[in-house]
Amino acid sequence: MNPNPGQYRMKRITRRPTLLPLFALLASLCLAAPVSAGEPMDVVQKAMDKTLSILTNPDYSDSEQRSRIKDVADEYFDYVELSRRTLARHWNRLDMEQKKEFVHLYRDLLAKTYLDNITGYSDETVVYGREIPLDDDQTEVRTTIRTASKDVPVFYRLINRKGDWKVYDIKVEGVSLVQNYRSQFNDILVDKSPDEMLADLRRKIAKDKAEAQ
Repeated sequence: MNPNPGQYRMKRITRRPTLLPLFALLASLCLAAPVSAGEPMDVVQKAMDKTLSILTNPDYSDSEQRSRIKDVADEYFDYVELSRRTLARHWNRLDMEQKKEFVHLYRDLLAKTYLDNITGYSDETVVYGREIPLDDDQTEVRTTIRTASKDVPVFYRLINRKGDWKVYDIKVEGVSLVQNYRSQFNDILVDKSPDEMLADLRRKIAKDKAEAQ
């Protein structure tokens, strides 16, 4: 498969690829045995296995399949950490209620992209590489999508939250999900207040949900 991820577009947003759908792609592939397996590697594998079992279950309706896959993403992604890193210096401009709303809306935005791109996969293989410690509580799990034409490096970054490893970023061919969205939200927040940004995001999510019905 040649992934064609979606993008978050509001005023002043240029078209840039997003990376979260590749998590769904990886979950749907024929998986190769890992070279080494620590706890973070196990987390990535379990998330993939669960998603694959949902994708291949003929008893699920489309809506049930989407709901269950969204639950898997909720289980393995740290949306608060993802949100904080995405907004970066703008995060502290939001008050507590604004932060809670942003995390909720951002989760819906990412889920929409994730689910819209999940069905188009084929029989590429994933080769597991290594775990690279980034800090005492952060690790990068390196994998490669092996296609007929090339190998695509996909790195998962995880953080340890009270003993649980959660994904907070994905890098595909060196392009980071967090950095991609950070650039887009930074463009918005240069000219707009957090309230205006949240209002734009609410409208975007509402429009997507209406179109999906």
